[in-house]
Amino acid sequence: MIRINLLPVKKSKKKRKGQRQLTLLITFIIIVMAALYVVYDMQEELNQEIAVKLKVVREEIVKYDKIIGDANTFTKKKKESERKLKIIDELRLKKIGPVRMLDEISNRVPKKIWLTQLTQEQNFLTLKGMALDNKEISLFMQELEKSFIFKNLHLKSISTKQENKTEVITYSFLIECEIKA
Repeated sequence: MIRINLLPVKKSKKKRKGQRQLTLLITFIIIVMAALYVVYDMQEELNQEIAVKLKVVREEIVKYDKIIGDANTFTKKKKESERKLKIIDELRLKKIGPVRMLDEISNRVPKKIWLTQLTQEQNFLTLKGMALDNKEISLFMQELEKSFIFKNLHLKSISTKQENKTEVITYSFLIECEIKA
C-alpha cells in the first residue's frame, strides 16, 4: 500500500531550522553588543583615569612653572647683586687706589730725588723728576720694582742740567709704568 503523507513536514523542518538560525543570530548579536559595551565601558574608565592623571600633571606643571619663575627671578636678582657688588668693589679700589699709590711712591722716593710731575691715565703712570745723580734714579727704580703696586717700569729718558749759579748738575728723568689692578 502506498502511503502519502499530506502533512508538510519538510516545510515545518525548514521553518524550525530558520527560527533556530534567527534565534542564534539574535543571540550572537546580543553577545557581540554586550562585549562591545564592556569594552566601551572599560575604555571610558581608562579615559577618566587618564583625565584625572592629566589634571594632576597640569596642576603640577603650573606649580613647577611658578617655582621656575621664582628661581629665574632669584637668579636675575643674584646676578644684579653680584654686578652691584663688583661695581662697589671697583669704586672702593678706585677710592683707595690713588691714596695707596701716592703712599707707596712717597715711601720709596730716595732723599736726593724730587718728583716734579705725576700723571695717571687709566692704569699707566708717568713720573717726572730730578735727582742729584744717576745712582739715585737707579735706586728709585729698584724700589718701585719691589712695590706690589707697579709693574713694567721703563726709564724713558734722562737728561742733565747744570744750574748756572751753583755749578750743581741735576738729572731730569721720565719713568713710565703700569699700575697693577
